[in-house]
Amino acid sequence: MKRKVLLFCIVMVLALAMAASLSLAAKKKDAGKGKKLVFGNVQPGPDPWYQYSVEAFKHFAEKNGVEVIYLNSEYNQDKDIANVEDLIAKKVDALVVFPMTADLGQQYAQKANKAGIPIIFEAVTPASGPGEWVSVVSFAYKMLGEQIAQYANEKYPNGNLVYITGKPGTGVVEQYVEGLTGKLKALNSKVKIVSQQPTDWNRQQAMTITQNLLQSGTKIDIIFANNEDMAGGVIQILKEAGKFGEIAVVATGGSPEGIALIKAGELNATAAASAGLEGALCFKAAMDTVSKKKVPAVINPPVMMATKDNIEKAITWEVNDALVKLVEGYKY
Repeated sequence: MKRKVLLFCIVMVLALAMAASLSLAAKKKDAGKGKKLVFGNVQPGPDPWYQYSVEAFKHFAEKNGVEVIYLNSEYNQDKDIANVEDLIAKKVDALVVFPMTADLGQQYAQKANKAGIPIIFEAVTPASGPGEWVSVVSFAYKMLGEQIAQYANEKYPNGNLVYITGKPGTGVVEQYVEGLTGKLKALNSKVKIVSQQPTDWNRQQAMTITQNLLQSGTKIDIIFANNEDMAGGVIQILKEAGKFGEIAVVATGGSPEGIALIKAGELNATAAASAGLEGALCFKAAMDTVSKKKVPAVINPPVMMATKDNIEKAITWEVNDALVKLVEGYKY
């Protein structure tokens, strides 16, 4: 009898231990399921492009239940490095960075690799090196430069063109230059680039450059400003100098300001590339990566040359139903 009681007690203890073990395993499994993904996003500055990109990124993150830690480097390289290191230390699940230079991009790739964090770059392809990355989400800036060249050649076949660039060093401006000059050469165009001057993507700098060129007496038929905020400043100076309507202005972007300028007949054309779309596709690349889906090494969002005749077809920078539909149905 005592043996039966003892055996019964042993069986009950084992059964309770097994039940406790299964319960603990189930709790751990449920906890794993409930873990919220956290993505890091670092942008180089406060310009509208970066703001719209991040807003789209956050929109799709919220839709998918992903937390976002966003840091802005305010064009300070030391702060940029610190921001990336901070997010790596926080062990985010994926990291999206718009690096200030290609060399910094390579450094960030190495740091992320060491931490085992997948990294996606926005707009800038890192320099060569041992660091690896998942993907670069970037408009084909060379193609945008080619579109500007094609437009200038068709509308102003013998014109003098001024190119007010963004900030060189990341490879973006360099691609624009390659596309613009290369296409003009391929077309055997008589369009002449009479001045090419850099800015920090800054409106006031573009205004100063335009003012100085007008005062110098340089003959200008068309000004290409590298974003629409700069183009707005150029237009302002042309109006003040009594040159508005005599000198055409083209830009890149498709921003709300740019669309308004085109509709008002003040901006002649823009190579439209949606900052919101770029940011949204950065999120998609990060989400697909952590979901173990295949992501291409390069993602080039669609672009178009927009004028008053077709501006309604341009992909907006703001998140709206059309952008959501495009991103959710986007095929690499």
